[in-house]
Amino acid sequence: MTECIEENILADFLRKNRTEAIEVCIFEYDEKREKELIRKAEYAEGKKDGLKEGLREGQKQGEKRVFGIYRLYRDKYTENQIAEQMKIDVEEVRNILEKFKG
Repeated sequence: MTECIEENILADFLRKNRTEAIEVCIFEYDEKREKELIRKAEYAEGKKDGLKEGLREGQKQGEKRVFGIYRLYRDKYTENQIAEQMKIDVEEVRNILEKFKG
């Protein structure tokens, strides 16, 4: 505080509000805690963005799988051939094709 006044950094303000400024510096501001709160907030925001991106990517992959199954079915592949080609369970192929047949 004294150094700032001597260097004429906010000198008038610090002279006038010395007690309050000291209290804020000592009692209210905790740099370590502040950094931790910022880090947690940024992590939470990044996690939220990552989940959204993951969902979008998962949806794209799911759509590719469904359209791939349908394309093979349309080209007269059997359910077993489709499952083998797509490297998935035959039951999953049947479930997806039921949606197209329904």
